Amino acid sequence: MSAFLPSALRRISARVVMLQLFGNAVLLACAFAWLEVPDSHIWELVLSLLLGAVILSAFFGLHATTIRSLRQPADPQRVRIGAPVLACWMLLLYLPSIPVNYLDARSPMIAGYLNSKLSAPLRTTFTYERLSNWQSAALDILFWYLIPTLLLPFILETVSRRISRDTVSNALATLRRWQHWLTVIPATGASFYLWNKIVDWHPSYTVRGELISSVLRIGLLYLLDLLLFFFVLSIVSELLARNGARRNPAA
Repeated sequence: MSAFLPSALRRISARVVMLQLFGNAVLLACAFAWLEVPDSHIWELVLSLLLGAVILSAFFGLHATTIRSLRQPADPQRVRIGAPVLACWMLLLYLPSIPVNYLDARSPMIAGYLNSKLSAPLRTTFTYERLSNWQSAALDILFWYLIPTLLLPFILETVSRRISRDTVSNALATLRRWQHWLTVIPATGASFYLWNKIVDWHPSYTVRGELISSVLRIGLLYLLDLLLFFFVLSIVSELLARNGARRNPAA
């Protein structure tokens, strides 16, 4: 493990860090500018749709390039193919939010129903509030932790390499590595913790101070999330590479 971590972190180059650091900032600025494009005429609506498509294409191209740079496969996928594959994965990650939001909105009703079916002694332990909170916590764990952790190796493999049985097998093998789970889940939890703590932190209560504080806090969160992003992707990429080498020593 002592040699594993340095080897994983060496995948992170200054070029790919600068690409993410400034690329995301430029895309975010373009997205804000895109929101100001009027759509009162047909040609303006068409222009708005085209610009939106360009911004989305650049976003997925940027992240597909980053994934391929960190994964460093022997059989790299073209970015023009990896970007649409990444877009499909993002759609797949979004789809579970529909039933999750549906169940979360009805968790108070479900908690009330379950509580009403319990005996009087059990109701003191499994109270309405606890049942409701447990449901929300279970849905959050499923959507924000479990599903992304399960899909991440498949995303990295299929975006950076040609989709094949080998890429799927390699991703499945990575899911059996404890380093994968010990990296992705704590890093995700750290990201949420930092967002909650730093966003809720108000060092100043004047308008000017709050404005400066907001800019500094958003910038700090952006940098911290970027560090976690590179850390997670480099670890999982190293696991994928080592699994691939172990399964195919000749290559």
